[in-house]
Amino acid sequence: MSCFQLRIWICVSDPFDEVGIANEIIVGAGGSKPNTNQFERVLKCLNKTIFGKKFLLVLDDVWTEDSTKWEPLRICLKGGGLGSRILVTTRNERVALMMSSGKNDIHHLGHLSHEECWLLLSRIAFSGKSEKEREKFQNIGRKIVNKCKGLPLAAKTLGSLLQFKNSVEAWDNVLNSEIWELEEVEDDLFRHLLLSYKELSPTLQRCFSNCAVFPKDTEISVEGIIRRWLAMGYLGYSSDWEVRGREYFDKLAMRSLFQDFSRTSNFDEESIASFKMHDIIHDFAQFLRKSVGSRMRETNCQACSPLLVSQVEKYRSLFLTRELYDPHFCDGLTSVRLLSLANCGLRGIPEEIEKLIHLRWLDLSWNNFMVEGDLKSICKLYCLQFLLVPGCNLKEIPLEIGNLIQLKELDLSYNELIEELPESMCNLRELESLNINSCTALVRLPQGIHRLVNLKHLYNEYTEFFKQYPQGLAQLTSLVTLENFGNQDGSKLGWLKNLNRLSKSLELTIELSSGDDSSVVEDAREAELRNKKRIRNLEIFFNESTMGGEEVVKEASAWNDILDALEPHPNLPTSEMDSIAPQPTHMYLPLRL
Repeated sequence: MSCFQLRIWICVSDPFDEVGIANEIIVGAGGSKPNTNQFERVLKCLNKTIFGKKFLLVLDDVWTEDSTKWEPLRICLKGGGLGSRILVTTRNERVALMMSSGKNDIHHLGHLSHEECWLLLSRIAFSGKSEKEREKFQNIGRKIVNKCKGLPLAAKTLGSLLQFKNSVEAWDNVLNSEIWELEEVEDDLFRHLLLSYKELSPTLQRCFSNCAVFPKDTEISVEGIIRRWLAMGYLGYSSDWEVRGREYFDKLAMRSLFQDFSRTSNFDEESIASFKMHDIIHDFAQFLRKSVGSRMRETNCQACSPLLVSQVEKYRSLFLTRELYDPHFCDGLTSVRLLSLANCGLRGIPEEIEKLIHLRWLDLSWNNFMVEGDLKSICKLYCLQFLLVPGCNLKEIPLEIGNLIQLKELDLSYNELIEELPESMCNLRELESLNINSCTALVRLPQGIHRLVNLKHLYNEYTEFFKQYPQGLAQLTSLVTLENFGNQDGSKLGWLKNLNRLSKSLELTIELSSGDDSSVVEDAREAELRNKKRIRNLEIFFNESTMGGEEVVKEASAWNDILDALEPHPNLPTSEMDSIAPQPTHMYLPLRL
């Protein structure tokens, strides 16, 4: 492997998107994605990126048998260095013949032996069981292994299913299930997956099937999928929906239905942040949607014409991944609950969007809205729970935003022209997350923010022009995320006193002025940072813009007094604070717990 200058892995799947594949190869090779969708221009960029470089390119899960789609890419890739190789994986031998130079280039993967299958299945199925229990299931377990037919995913799936069965009778039911006799399945592995699927509750079945709306090989955010499940009505309507959603995800993950987990930790608690689905499991989820299509009508519109979409009336989830040209797109989507039009080249809100009265989740990210007041039509969607409009060139938020009283998440990030938020936003008592990251023109939060009693996350990085934080912030005791805070223009550090759920990172900006700093010291003491035990990273900036020369030296002792008064919790190494020397005009103090 080390002999290749470039090593690139691309998940191709179906449909075969020539432009998308070429762009992914360019990015994988270290280049920049060209700002065009014209295939010829993208190919020129690809040729320039790989020219003369020896590469190993893996094209995973190829399905297309159309050689005309592959040929332009193959010719372009010939520009790589001597010894470059392309490895294609597919479950269709005709695809292998089409993309290879001959039959000698095709390698058929073998199957696991009976003993290898048993070792894999038993390692999972016997997890947590005693040696005596294992002996009880040995004979019937080896018979079940015969159903795996040497397929590792089948052994893994059945092992996960059997792990939760504690009687010989239950194992015998798996062995003699009528599912093994089904003929109308598209893939032999689907029988094994059906066994596991039918063990799930109806709600978990819907949660799993919902994951199929993502394209193959997508890295799926756990928090994101839980929000979608809530919008679809799978998690009920109680306040503990996040906990319930995490429980549902964990149950699906334990069944080996998800893989490639990315983990995160906070205060010694580790959890899964994102995951992927195996290609075959993704196919199985789509097979389920075909089989129970009357119940689950969802699409990601990868191969769906926008003109056809507007004629379909019963979609529940709709994720458009290409530019939208039909201004009457929303006319027929009377039942849609989740709608994503992110990066669809919109210049305004689609006409008649207010007719989507069942909409719970709306993502309009990274469209360049040109018309002021565009959001007013969205403010008539009274059932909306999640509204995502980052990077949409918004200039103002309408007063009518206060009508969305069921809203739980509002993402306004990267709208650099918004200067203020309307007071009516404080009517959103169900709001749990407000993202104003990189709203660089924003100068203040609404004064009535204390009415947002359920607010847990306030993402406010890169809001340099903030002039004042409202005093009502002190009453938001459910707040978990507050990324920046300061005492400028009358704001008080002491307002943090009761915000003891704050976690992860906090950046404080402390403003000093000429004269008596005892009030700032007392204010710092009232913040009671020692009780903020879940904060992992604390950064403190001192801003003394009104001082100069000798006054700065004089105020150095005041800095130390303020640091002592802040008193971060005891797990913070004090030596790290003491070793920082004061700077003339600005002090940056990273404190990592």
